[in-house]
Amino acid sequence: MVVEDHPEGLSFWLQSRGIAYVDEARIGGDSIAQSKLHVNVSMSSRMRYCPSCATSLDAVATRAPEAFARFAEAHRKFAPPPV
Repeated sequence: MVVEDHPEGLSFWLQSRGIAYVDEARIGGDSIAQSKLHVNVSMSSRMRYCPSCATSLDAVATRAPEAFARFAEAHRKFAPPPV
């Protein structure tokens, strides 16, 4: 799970990766462009409720705002790009 902080509040994302974040730069460049392949590096889906217990994630974050702000800062590099 990735926590993202933005002006409207926190967002929670369930993310799976086909390639480790640290390896993304290694697959770029001419080899991918010349091959004309479409590579799915990661998939992110926004979450509003805990998949285990159905608790609102906004409610959980409200109970520990400082902790979730730290998570959001640590996860900044993993946050999906704006759509």
